[in-house]
Amino acid sequence: MPKIQRESRRDMACKITPARTLATSFRECWALYMNTPNLQSVSPVFLCRDLAPALEYYQQVLGFSVAMSSPPAYAIVGRGEIEIHLAGPMLAQDHQHGNGSCYVFVDDVDALHAELSAKAAKGLSAVIDQPYGMRDFSCADPDGNKIGFGTPLKT
Repeated sequence: MPKIQRESRRDMACKITPARTLATSFRECWALYMNTPNLQSVSPVFLCRDLAPALEYYQQVLGFSVAMSSPPAYAIVGRGEIEIHLAGPMLAQDHQHGNGSCYVFVDDVDALHAELSAKAAKGLSAVIDQPYGMRDFSCADPDGNKIGFGTPLKT
């Protein structure tokens, strides 16, 4: 009698089915192969000279809402599915302001660019189709921290 082959939990997690996206399958598969916890999100921490004007800029210009604020030390702003943490001068003593950066994936980079352009976002670049497969632009916050926004190019 032939031996029945059973799939391991790892092999089953690595299969892509209509109910499972490639990204979900990859994350689960990677976590099982590496036998490590699955990382779920990341939040950059930008250093600010003064938290009050930074918070005003993130709200009024970039369209974020304040999720948590403990002036003058720390705040968290969010928009959609992302959060950016802002550290005031008390927490940023040994670090230089304006050296932070992050890249945010968006569903409509052109619409976001138009929104931020109308609000005179600082350091706003043009939207460009990049050779690395993204259509993106960037801007800066009052302290010079850079935020890139992009949408994958349609192929």
